[in-house]
Amino acid sequence: MIGLLVSAWWILFAPDSMMEFGLKVILGIVAGLIGTGFYLFNLRHTLFPPKSVAQENSSTPGSE
Repeated sequence: MIGLLVSAWWILFAPDSMMEFGLKVILGIVAGLIGTGFYLFNLRHTLFPPKSVAQENSSTPGSE
């Protein structure tokens, strides 16, 4: 979602005098992908929580 918003903002609101329309669309898509990647990178611990020490100890065989 954040990538779509960044792309749309760039494509719709970047001035046409800065670059050609085709290049503006390509850069908008690239900016959206970078925005999405940055957002997911910062959420990686929330989306994929690391195992805690208690979970690791309980999953080892022979630890009772």
